[in-house]
Amino acid sequence: MTKKEGDGGKPLGSDKGSRETSKEHIDLYGAIFESNHAVALLIATRSGRIVDASPGACTFYGYEHQVLAGMTIFEIDTLPEETVRKTVKQATTGKKYRFGFRHRLADGSIHDVEAICTPVTADNQTYICCIIHDITEQKLAEEETKGSEQLLKAILSASPIGICRIENQAFRWANETFCRLTRYSPKEISGKHPRFLFDKDKEWDRVNHMLEASGWCETQLKARDSSLLDVLVQSSSADNTSTIMTVTDITHRHQAEREQTQVGKLESLGVLAGGIAHDFNNILTMILGNVSLARMYLDKDQAKATEKLMNAEQAIMRAKDLTQQLLTFSKGGTPIKKVVQIGLFLTDVCQFALTGTPVICKFDFSHDLLPVEIDEGQMTQVLGHIVINAYQAMPDGGVITVKAQNTLIDHPSDHLCAGRYVKISVTDEGVGISEEYLSKIFDPYFSTKQKGSGLGLAISYSIIKHHKGHLSVESKLGIGTTFHIYLPVFEGAASAQTEVDLTLPVKGKKVLVMDDEDSIRDMVGDILDFHGYEVDFATNGEEALSLYEDNRYDVVILDLTIPGGMGGKETIRQLLKIDPNVKAIVSSGYSSDPIMSNYRQYGFRDVIAKPYHIEELGKVMHRVVREP
Repeated sequence: MTKKEGDGGKPLGSDKGSRETSKEHIDLYGAIFESNHAVALLIATRSGRIVDASPGACTFYGYEHQVLAGMTIFEIDTLPEETVRKTVKQATTGKKYRFGFRHRLADGSIHDVEAICTPVTADNQTYICCIIHDITEQKLAEEETKGSEQLLKAILSASPIGICRIENQAFRWANETFCRLTRYSPKEISGKHPRFLFDKDKEWDRVNHMLEASGWCETQLKARDSSLLDVLVQSSSADNTSTIMTVTDITHRHQAEREQTQVGKLESLGVLAGGIAHDFNNILTMILGNVSLARMYLDKDQAKATEKLMNAEQAIMRAKDLTQQLLTFSKGGTPIKKVVQIGLFLTDVCQFALTGTPVICKFDFSHDLLPVEIDEGQMTQVLGHIVINAYQAMPDGGVITVKAQNTLIDHPSDHLCAGRYVKISVTDEGVGISEEYLSKIFDPYFSTKQKGSGLGLAISYSIIKHHKGHLSVESKLGIGTTFHIYLPVFEGAASAQTEVDLTLPVKGKKVLVMDDEDSIRDMVGDILDFHGYEVDFATNGEEALSLYEDNRYDVVILDLTIPGGMGGKETIRQLLKIDPNVKAIVSSGYSSDPIMSNYRQYGFRDVIAKPYHIEELGKVMHRVVREP
């Protein structure tokens, strides 16, 4: 190290102490500055002059040693001189300070540097020894990272999709869109469990399961104002504890889908209305024509008049069947169930439906089929429609395979609740159904056949739905079609059926008929009189209760619906208070009411749906009268 002057202009070590000590200092600094390749500067605190510089410093700054060692720090640093002086003074107050500067090199370039400054005292003079690190690239990288982060934050904030970060089952961050959709501020969301955005625990469990299984699902989020928002939720793991979740508002899409569905329903309704009008016009034509002919033949040919009246009666029964089918298809037709062993039932129904056809029916049933609870009449309709459709797809003959097995639905879907089911599959070898028609085959009055009403599969779908099951179809052109029926397994115990002797006489029994229609009361009175009953009438529940208190009738027939008065449901409740053993029959043209299928739960002994035959009413009456 060459000899340098301190702030006072004298050589280092010339004022105090022995020359030997000064020589040791000189040798020490020489070893530091001449053998170390680090960028090091020794700066006089008072003048800011660079007292000495290491070879590494000369290389970094691009100056010869004698030039650099003659400069001041103010010529290198880009900060104002006053600011640099304050920094130098600050560095003398402690053992070591770390500062960030921007230094100008000999070629004019500016570099970001980090200076680690340590105060040094020699010959009663204070100096600062600065070790300089070039951090230009680091700064550029930090600025790029910061710029990327700012850009990413801007993108996330401007995104129309809600984005949030969930860590350890708690919200840690959410973008502006997420907050706008949910109407919560970032502060209100932060730290909360995602469950609070769901209306019910069951829905949160479903969404959580779906996200784990497939990474996405559609659901509804509960906003701050308790409104529900249709959203698509997607998630992806960021690390072991964090998840990035996106939320897309699909309200408009759902609205468009609902509108499209509504248009489809209106189109289906148009087809349905046209089909009903066509069928009922035909029926009414038959009734009106035959009744008119019967009147013409009444005085001339009694046999001919009777024949025409019978034709009219058959047409009326066709109208009854059509209304029952429509009620079954809509909200009505509540099944009257009994527990059956489905294997035997399937065999009997399918073989009967295919009697006289060239089709072979093969059965493949699991040996441990569980029992199901069904309305045998309605299920016979379902299987009849499906099997006949299969036969019609194979006019030259073929094989229909009917399979049945137990199956477990682990997770609820749009069509089935979780639980145990019996799955019935009916497969044909027919021509198949095109993709164009496959989505329409359950629509009412939709048919590709020249004959048939087109109600069969629509009714079948409704019946299975009312059994809390599901009916689906899959088909390939030229290969065949398979219908799948899911029926819930019966979990209870079957009740025994009581047989009643219908051959015993019932003459002399007193009956009370409650109905608001005069013509129906007259008709029912004539039918009951024909069967040998004594009949009284009431127009509403109040009259019926008054008459029953004076005359304990053997049987009471109650119309379920009395406009403006007490109907059958309330009347039977009051009658049971008067007489717990009252024998009542519920009658209605609305089979959609649950009382019609669960009449015993309401206190009735039997049920009869309007319209009905003379013989049908007689059998119901006979059964109730003789019931214990």
